[in-house]
Formats: sequence, structure tokens, C-alpha cells
Amino acid sequence: MTRWLPWLDQQRPPNCHPAGWRAFQLGLVFLPTSALIAGLSLLASLTLWRPAAEPRPLSRPLARWLLGLGLWMLLTSAASPVPLELKLRLGNWLPFFWLLLAAPPYLATAAARDRFSLMVLVATVPALLVGLAQAVIGFSGPWQALGSLLVWDLPARFAAQGAGIFPNPNFTAAWYAMAAPLAAARVLTLPASARAGQRSASWLLLLLLAVALVLSGSRTALSGTLLALLLLSWRKFWKPLSVGLVMLVGLSVAALLLPVQSPAGLLAQRLSGGLGAKFLPMVQGAGSTAAEAIASGRDPYRSELFAQAIEFVQQHPWLGLAESLLGGGPVHQPALLTHTHNVVFQLAIQHGLVASLVLLTIVGALVIRPWWSTRAMGFKDRALLAASLGAIWLHGFDIPSFDSRNNVLGWLLLTCCSCLVGADQCKPESDQG
Repeated sequence: MTRWLPWLDQQRPPNCHPAGWRAFQLGLVFLPTSALIAGLSLLASLTLWRPAAEPRPLSRPLARWLLGLGLWMLLTSAASPVPLELKLRLGNWLPFFWLLLAAPPYLATAAARDRFSLMVLVATVPALLVGLAQAVIGFSGPWQALGSLLVWDLPARFAAQGAGIFPNPNFTAAWYAMAAPLAAARVLTLPASARAGQRSASWLLLLLLAVALVLSGSRTALSGTLLALLLLSWRKFWKPLSVGLVMLVGLSVAALLLPVQSPAGLLAQRLSGGLGAKFLPMVQGAGSTAAEAIASGRDPYRSELFAQAIEFVQQHPWLGLAESLLGGGPVHQPALLTHTHNVVFQLAIQHGLVASLVLLTIVGALVIRPWWSTRAMGFKDRALLAASLGAIWLHGFDIPSFDSRNNVLGWLLLTCCSCLVGADQCKPESDQG
């Protein structure tokens, strides 16, 4: 223990208590493997040992917007005609508004954010190993320890996709998609003096992440990872990556618009993994509804969910489901009450369009503002920014915030973005991209 404590104390921001800095890092390390242990560690670091010199979280201007938004979400949720289980999904939002306000002292410097990235990658290793063991050698579960305080799901029906310690491969892939830019940045910034073991471990982690992402079969995570890597490396490799992005967009458009019977249309559909079948009804205004798909025993396509969500929001723009209840209209749209695969639609349905747009504006401002200063930003900080933009893409076609571990990581990435605005840009030479 005495050997590890000095290492944990390294890169500590000046105003942070040593115990708080240690607890914050341990919370990150345990985040994917045990939400309970990680949550207690992060709670202790952000409350018991919070820097006394820092202003109170509620004194920040951002806090007023988040406080008003949180109260609005509480009121609309209380008035919504949904089961208590769905109302408790406010836990996916309200506690993390506070996390965004309380965590900046631990991410205030470039060195602290570098340690944050490293701890996220350390935390990813057991998730990768367990998921790959499940996919390759049939490691099964659930696996439990510490009196069931630590539980890994290991669902048998997702074994081939390597879901591992997460309940489904979409949540697993979302974590990998946010970790991949951090791993790529660490590989690309290895100093010439790095030991062979350190260099091999960095490349191996990046390789395993790529394999695990492909195994997951999540097109959303794969495209989000591609987007994040494109944004990370555009200054060095923008020409080949731009060509690849144009080809991907062209393939998607061809799958949507070309006749299915034509050779080009058939090839485009097969190469794009069925994108045409998923989005063609929305483009042409045809096809079944999400409710009809569920009634027939089929999972609805994104196009069907999005079309139904747009119709619902148009009918109830101000209070969402609460407005539906006040208007006396019954709600017979189970797909909308569970998972629209789009966070903007989900918020608009549950809390109204204004709440959805306010949160979208807040998050957009946090991520876009530091993007204008990327030329003066270290490569590892650009990786955090790219990972945040990739996470936003994930929420456009899925909602990984339904998983508490992905939710914590996503909000901490947003906190890094808020710290990048006006942050100290002095970087060591090896950290320059």
C-alpha cells in the first residue's frame, strides 16, 4: 500500500485533498466493474474531501440553469402517467447535474485530466478481458463477489457479442466507444523514451478495444468511435479520414435512396448492414409504426421510433407525457415510454420540448466552446473532447445513460470539456499533437 499511495498522489491538482484525489481515482478504476464501490468512492471525494478553497457548486452560473431544469423535470415527472419505475429514471439525470458542478476541481489541470484518462483505460481492462473471455471461451455468469456487492452480468444470450460485465452489448460498446479515443491518444503521444512494455501494453489495449467493438455488433458505437477518431486526428490525417467519411456517408445515402431491386441498391444495403431497411420508411413516409412492430413481435426500427416520437412531441410539446395526462388522452405507446434510442426525443416526451432543448443547449455549449481552441490544446485533451462528441453521437441513436456506469463516464467527460474553457494550456513537449 505504501508503494501505491505515492503514485496515486501524483498529478494531484493543487487545491485537492490527498484523500479526495485518491478516492476519485479509485472510483474511476472501479466504475465499470462495480457501480456501488465506484459511486461511494466518488461521493466521498466530492463531498467529504472536496477542496475548501473552491467555490460552492451552486455558486456557478451553470448551476442556476441546471437547478431550474431539474425542478422542471421533477414536476413533469410527478405529473406523468407512467409507472414509478420510469419516474425513477430521473436518477439518470438529476444526480449527474450535481456531478458536473462538483467534479471540476479534480479535472482542473492538464495533468489531472491525463490521470483521469489513464484511470478510465485501467478500468476498461477488466471489462475487456471478461467480455472477450465470454465471447471466446464461454465464460458465463452472473459472477458475484463481496457478498453480491460486486456483480458482473455475463448474460448468456449476448455471449457471442462479449457483453461481459454489462447487461447488454450496447452498453458495453458505448463504454468502449468513449474509451477508444483516449487509448488512441495515449498510443500517439508515447515518448521515444517509453519502455517496450509500456508501448506494447498501449498498442494491445487499442487492438483489444477494436476487436471488442466489432464483436459488439453496435453500429452506433462503431460510427461514434469513427467520428471521435476523425475529430481527434483531423489535423494530421484529415485527407484519408475525410475520404473514408465521404465513402461512409455515400454508402448510407445509397442504401436509403437507391431502389432495392437495383444491383447498386442491393449492394449498398448489404454493405451498410441493413441501414436502408431501418430508415427507408422514414424517408418515404411509409412502413409500419413502432406500436405495430411491437405488436407483431418485432423490435421497431429507429425510423419507426423517431417518426412516432416526432408525432407525439408535436401533439404534446410543452409538458410531454404530463400534458397527455392533463388533456385526458390515454397513452398507448409503450415504445416511447421505454426507449426511443434518442435522448432529445426521450426528454421531450417525458418532460417537454423546452426541457429537452435547454439541456441540449447546455451540453452543446460545454462541448463546442473548447473546440475553437484546439490548436492550443494538448493532444490528450483533444482526445477527451473527441470522446465527448462521440458520446453525444451515441445518445443520438441510443441512450447509454440508462446504464449508470456509462452515465458517470459521460458526465465526467462533459466536466473535462467545461474545464478546457480557459484552462492552462501549458503542455509538456511529448503531449503536443
